[in-house]
Order: sequence, then C-alpha cells, then structure tokens
Amino acid sequence: MYYASPVFAVLLLFTIYAVHKDIHSDNGCKMTYMWRWINLLPFEVEGNLISKYYLYRYVEGPLNERTLQILPNDIPVLFVPGSGGSAKQVRSMASIMMNKTEMRNAPFRMHFFAVDFAELILVGHSFGGTIVYSLPAHPEFDTSMMDLVITLAAPLSAPPIVMDKSMAEFYNSMDQIWHLQIDELKSTALVSYSGGEKDFQVPDHLAAITHSKTFNTYYV
Repeated sequence: MYYASPVFAVLLLFTIYAVHKDIHSDNGCKMTYMWRWINLLPFEVEGNLISKYYLYRYVEGPLNERTLQILPNDIPVLFVPGSGGSAKQVRSMASIMMNKTEMRNAPFRMHFFAVDFAELILVGHSFGGTIVYSLPAHPEFDTSMMDLVITLAAPLSAPPIVMDKSMAEFYNSMDQIWHLQIDELKSTALVSYSGGEKDFQVPDHLAAITHSKTFNTYYV
C-alpha cells in the first residue's frame, strides 16, 4: 500500500518520457540536393532608387529560351529573406518546388525570384550599443551594410565614468568618425532608447545623439 504512490509516479514519468521521445523522434532536418547548376540572374526593377537592393531570378540548369520563358499558367514566387539574410537562401525551396512540378508534368511551372537587401540591422544593449555605434571607426567595416542601428540604454555621447585617457580617446574618435563620414552614413538610421529617469547608471543625456538622420527616444 505504502509503495503504490512511488511506483505509480515512476510509471507515470516513464510513460511521459516514452511519449515525448516518440513524438520528437523524427524531428530532424534533411538536406536538399539538386543535380543541375544554379544561376541567380539579376532582374531589372524599374524605379529602384537604392543601388544595393537587387532582385534575382533563380534558374537551374542551362540557360535557354525554354528555361527563361514564362507562360500565362506559370506561377511566380517571391522570396524575401530575413535580416542579414541572402537571396541565395531561396535555393532549397526553389529547387524542390521547381523539380517536383517538372517531374510530375504539372500544367504549370514555378518561377522563383529572391530579394537581396545587402544590409544589416544592428541592436546593442548598454556598452554593447556603444560598440555597435563605434563600428564605422573600424577600418575594415563596410558602412554600406549598416542600415539601421538600435541601441538600448547605451552611453553614446560619453561614458558614465571616465576611467582613463584611453576611454576618453575612444569616445572622441567615435564622435569624430560620425562627423567625418557623414556622406557615407547618410542612409544609416540610428535609434537610441534610454532608460528614462529611473536609469541612474546611463541617464538620458548620455544616450542622446545629435547627428543628422538619427533619432532619440526616451522611455520611463
């Protein structure tokens, strides 16, 4: 009688584990393959004013009139990657869908197009935001990749405490580069969120920025 509850608990836990293992036993990813070479053809977009934005057409195999022909019954598919993604990520989906419809002699074909933004959104908290803000000062960093910078409670204008001369020089060089590279950074938006009046470590004035094309946002 006294052993019934522990035994029942063990059996219950074992049953839950067995069911959980069975449900998730086949939850792995499988690689997709193709047997023809890939072509990402630039597709001209009328009215595109941003030179680093591209639209590509995904094509497998030899380029010929039949491959490139788009019939009235065909289905165009547009793939838009996530932040920091690439148009090349369309490969798995496009290859599977195009080959499946072709092998089954479907009455239509699917034509895949993919967008390439060639930019990156950067988010940094506290001094991490300051590091992100200082990236343009690095000689090997491509500022054209930095489209939007979001900082959270980051001391951008000055450190909370100046510990040594190197810290002061770091902030001076960071401030100067945003002024010197104003043309290169004119398409970069910077949004700075501060902690408001309850943040005693990084008060509002340390998170404030005065460069053009930037925004200061404060919250309590």
